[in-house]
Amino acid sequence: MKKTAKRQFARLADAMEEICRLSGKYGIFVSFMTPKDSKDRLHWREELNKAAPWLSDEFGDEMLDLLFDGSGFLIKDTKAEVDKLFELTIGDDGPIYQNKNKSEISVFALTCGPNGFRRENT
Repeated sequence: MKKTAKRQFARLADAMEEICRLSGKYGIFVSFMTPKDSKDRLHWREELNKAAPWLSDEFGDEMLDLLFDGSGFLIKDTKAEVDKLFELTIGDDGPIYQNKNKSEISVFALTCGPNGFRRENT
């Protein structure tokens, strides 16, 4: 039987899942494409605000870092808090749940809790 090497890498989502498990809290990971052309940034930010209006409220001054990185995650104390954010996020399936806006941008969202991954909006 051939031995395999121990896994040497982790995805950001794996790290979030582990943080949720160890802390006993809930999290939401978001990812989106950023524009390459700077003249489109204002329009792009307006579209992002339609797709996930909670991002600018939750990340505040760190929103600029999130915009440049194109992904990030947020940890909350309760399942209800994370579910509310998830339901305000427009993914590839278009406007759903509590956010009926139409946006040119889709925001991938993945939630986790103390027992692992929970919901995904692909």
